[in-house]
Amino acid sequence: MEKEKIKVLFDTDADGYIMGWSQEFWDGRHWQAPFDTTQAVELSPDDISGIVIGATKYEGGKLTVDEARREALAQLATPQPTTDQQMLAAVMLRVAKLEAGA
Repeated sequence: MEKEKIKVLFDTDADGYIMGWSQEFWDGRHWQAPFDTTQAVELSPDDISGIVIGATKYEGGKLTVDEARREALAQLATPQPTTDQQMLAAVMLRVAKLEAGA
């Protein structure tokens, strides 16, 4: 069952960035909130889907995404080769070049 506004309780870090949240849900008969709703806010499902963990804050009654922080988090999530993997790739490239020239 769709609902315009859903109760949400945020878990934030020391800087106020959202690190996780709990939200009420439809159990087939009733809307349920498995948490204390005293500190909860009401948001639309679209607003909730726009949250970027670690880069979104809830301030002044609205969600704001820090784009610079979002980009920094995206770069952290990009896998970087280890030193061993870089050395192995260099050796494999040398071997390939030697075999191609032979």
